[in-house]
Parts: sequence; structure tokens; C-alpha cells
Amino acid sequence: MKLLQAVILIFTALSFISCGENTQTPVVKHVTSITINETNASLYSTSAELALSATAQYNDNTTADITDIVSWSSDDNITAIVDKKVTPSANGGDSTVSIAYNNYSDSVPIRVHTLTEISFSDANTTGEQPITISGTFDNNESNVSLQANITWSTDANSTYLSWDVDNNTISINIISFPTTISGTVFGEDFNKTYSGN
Repeated sequence: MKLLQAVILIFTALSFISCGENTQTPVVKHVTSITINETNASLYSTSAELALSATAQYNDNTTADITDIVSWSSDDNITAIVDKKVTPSANGGDSTVSIAYNNYSDSVPIRVHTLTEISFSDANTTGEQPITISGTFDNNESNVSLQANITWSTDANSTYLSWDVDNNTISINIISFPTTISGTVFGEDFNKTYSGN
């Protein structure tokens, strides 16, 4: 009888030990760092926007897109954050864009390339007509499509009508020569004078 009781006690103890060995403490998933995915990004001062994205790293070695969760900010007057996208606020310069989430943060440099010249196609007759436009920037890129941040105007001898961004043209109505067309980018004027010859 005593032998049977001893066997039962040993079996019970081994069962408890075995169950203990299979018990695992659940791992609580939490963020360990956050990162802006794009590094050394750049855009032109006449670009409409630059989309960035952010990723969270977790303690279980998984990642997740947190672009819409983090707080985005720019700490200077070169760029601004509009709807989680970077937009130029000046005709060129170096900017820093940052994100924050709980106690984590990250930042990256953003270069806004300076517009140095606007090229205008020729116009030798009066009346309504398209003018093809393109930009040259401080990184020596030329014939760049101009997308945004330009105010177009003319002198009294012409009338500005519209800007077709997709086709890189502006429409003007030339009344008489000489006449001057101007594109203003963050306070800086780029002019073209037509003599009619």
C-alpha cells in the first residue's frame, strides 16, 4: 500500500513538472523604434508635394506602416506638412522633417532645389496662344516640369488666361508688343519679354 502511494505521488509530481515545462509566458508586443523610410529625399520648389512614409519596429522583430498614425512636423520655413505630405515653402533650401509617436521619434533631411530659370517658348503674333514653359534648378536639372507654387502675370499688353500643368503650358492673349510675362515663385520673379520680331 505504501509502495502504491509512493508511486502515485511520484507520478503526480512528474505531471506537475511536465506541465510547468510547457507553460510559456506570453510576450507583450510593443514598439521599439520608428523610422521615416525615405532618407536624403528632395523635391523642387515648384513641386506640388512629396509623400513620405513611416515604419514602426516591434520587439518581436515585426514591422508595421504607421504613416497615418505618427505626428509629422517641419522645424523651419523651407517646407511645410500638409495632409502628411511635404510641400515647399521657399524657393530652395535645406529642411528637416520629423515624426513622433509616444516616446519615439525620427527625422530626415529634405532638400528643396532652387528654381534658377524659367524657359518660355517664343511668341511672335498677337492673340490667344499657348506658351511652353519649363524650369532649370540649382542641381543642373533643366526642362523640369513646373507643377505648383507659381503665380503667373503679364503687363498691360497681354492677359494671362490659364495654366495647363499636365502639358507644361500657359495660355496668354497678346494684345500688342512689346509684352512681358512673369512667373513668381515665393516672391522671386522670372520674366520673359516678347518684342514681336
